[in-house]
Amino acid sequence: GLGVLLSSEGDAIRARSLLEQALELFRAHGDVGGIGASLLGLGDLALRAGDRAHGRAYLEGAVAQLSDAGQLAWHAVALLRFERAVPAHLIENSGPAVIAVYWRGALGREMPPSVILGPTNATRNSSSVAGNPLTPREREVLALVARHYSNREVADELVLSVRTVERHIANIYTKLGVSSRRLATVYARQQGVLVVE
Repeated sequence: GLGVLLSSEGDAIRARSLLEQALELFRAHGDVGGIGASLLGLGDLALRAGDRAHGRAYLEGAVAQLSDAGQLAWHAVALLRFERAVPAHLIENSGPAVIAVYWRGALGREMPPSVILGPTNATRNSSSVAGNPLTPREREVLALVARHYSNREVADELVLSVRTVERHIANIYTKLGVSSRRLATVYARQQGVLVVE
């Protein structure tokens, strides 16, 4: 808890030290939930410092530990921070409000509005036409956008004009109700429209 508090106050060095100590203690006691929470804090800290490799490694460990420990809301937060889709059962069992509270507790700040939990009903299934507003071509474009391709690179990959790619991206934004490439990608992952490797 102190590590998270120090992290939220911008004291990354002391926060990291406390979170690493907590991780060691939880490992020594075999506390899977505590291990997962410590890894979540360390992953968030690393990502905020711009260290994506370590951040993602910590978060991958957090996701596995929190899933194994049955910590549903913590698991959802770890998935969201890892920019992974949250399974419908986690949202339905915990609820968006509880997940937001756990985000604040785990990371020491409010969940940003860009984090979208979305609907929790069966329309999330990507094989459902009603639950997937994107055309097959739009899903292809979004998959490449999610991999940080430029419009020119998307056009080259799909043998389209840049103008056509721009039109597809505008349609994706409209259909998903978002205003940036990052938000479109996050929304698509969370809704099960797209799983990015």
